[in-house]
Amino acid sequence: TTDKIKQMLKAFFEGNIKTRAAPIPMYCGCYAYKNKQMKEGNFICARIIASDNKPHYYLYIVAKYANNICEAYDPEKADKEMNLISLKDEDWTPLPTVIPERPLKRWEHSIDTPVLSLFPELDYWTTEFYQAKVLVLPSQRINADVRGYELEFDGSSSKHIVPEKFIVTYSKQWQEADKSYL
Repeated sequence: TTDKIKQMLKAFFEGNIKTRAAPIPMYCGCYAYKNKQMKEGNFICARIIASDNKPHYYLYIVAKYANNICEAYDPEKADKEMNLISLKDEDWTPLPTVIPERPLKRWEHSIDTPVLSLFPELDYWTTEFYQAKVLVLPSQRINADVRGYELEFDGSSSKHIVPEKFIVTYSKQWQEADKSYL
């Protein structure tokens, strides 16, 4: 229902990501992209070729995953139209669902790595992912109020602290495919 989807979005944006002590799962933190066994209600980053014929990256919710096909929907449009789209494995990546209990460099994106991230607006986060570059790791921000990466977004000199749960790997495959649209 629309109310359930709004609650899921609110919990996603306002809630804390799960943390784990050892043993740390192989799909933790920056390795979330390895987890291709999604469950209903998981959040993903979906690569969508939009009406402008360019790739865009949106926050979607999984409705069903079977036979290497992920059926998902845009939570922003759920109150207007509940369109399920079918995505092949190369068209989506999961968001992190768990991070190490304390920041560990091994489970983080490297400095200068291109990533996709939700963008902070005045008092909310976008549901579109934008290209950014990692400047500072969570493990380098030990005494910070917010655990996250310092990112510089493409096309702007603005730097923002973004929680780990809002950042996904910008795969080499997507980077190469996107070059033809630039």
